[in-house]
Amino acid sequence: MPSLNFVNELLELGFPELLRDNYAMRLNRTVDELLFSGITTHCPPNASLSAATVCSILRHFPGLKSLQKYPNGDMNVGIMRFKNDTLSDTYEVYRGNHDFDKIGQIVTLNGQQSVDNWYGDECNKVAGSYGETLLKPFLTEDSTMKVYGSDLCSSLPVGFKETSSYEGVDSFKFGPQKKFLGSVVDYPENYCYCPGSIDGITLGQGCMKAGAMEFSACQAVPVVLSFPHFYKASSHFQNAVGGLDPDSDKHESYIHLEPITGIPLKGVKRIQINFQMKGTPAMKITKNARDTLIPFLWVEEVAALGDDQVNLLKDMLLKMLKILSIVRWVLIAVGSLMVLVGCVMSFLSARKEHRHQY
Repeated sequence: MPSLNFVNELLELGFPELLRDNYAMRLNRTVDELLFSGITTHCPPNASLSAATVCSILRHFPGLKSLQKYPNGDMNVGIMRFKNDTLSDTYEVYRGNHDFDKIGQIVTLNGQQSVDNWYGDECNKVAGSYGETLLKPFLTEDSTMKVYGSDLCSSLPVGFKETSSYEGVDSFKFGPQKKFLGSVVDYPENYCYCPGSIDGITLGQGCMKAGAMEFSACQAVPVVLSFPHFYKASSHFQNAVGGLDPDSDKHESYIHLEPITGIPLKGVKRIQINFQMKGTPAMKITKNARDTLIPFLWVEEVAALGDDQVNLLKDMLLKMLKILSIVRWVLIAVGSLMVLVGCVMSFLSARKEHRHQY
């Protein structure tokens, strides 16, 4: 196949010249270089035909947010560069004046009710609460909700996990439902998240196995998301990499909510970034590699109320709610007593009149 041989030769000759010391299966680089400041690919004016062709392809690749171009022709790739200097989106949300259940619910994102990142209307729909900071009150163990994550370009389904407490405040622990990162075998509606098919990694129509989500459609970054250590992921991913130890205490994402007010007390978000490894004869360093996901790093973000906020919540809100609850029951008791007294007085009055008739 002449066309395939040409591509193989192009990559084999071009990439070593572009990457130089960075052309290897293993790199020794700082976290900042890998994520933000980036690794440079060299595209000098006197580059060979193969290197210049690869440079041109990269330079004109649409929507690649991790790529930075320099005036001299060089380019720099940082996996998470799109997170730096990102302009904030504009959200229109319900205030909940007429319906508490709609408080914090997104109406539009940048004036639109949907995005165009995914492969179907359901996945592109902008729905749910604005982040984890403005959630509906009066939660029960049957409550479910959606939280829209701009980093995911999608709505995260969240459900009740267990009752708990945080710093002496009773709370409900909520976490991602199984549908998130779920296989299309169990959740057919997840088909609209599916990219192109890769044998051994994806299911039919290019869908990832359970516990993984192809991310390039969202942020134009060629990575795959999962929970750390492939927690709750398919055994295919867990068995392909050594040294993993999935643990709910260490790798689960969750949020503690005060059930009456819906105020977030503590939130923990944990996500793992993986590279999709695919053996290809186009490059000698990967021709013997097997198809799987290679963990790159995992991130833990924690946000929690401080002591001052917790004390304020206890003293000014929860105590007031308890007082109101006591007052409510007192008023109910007083009202019941008055009704009872009224019934007794009516009975006695009727009995008295009955006697006077005789």
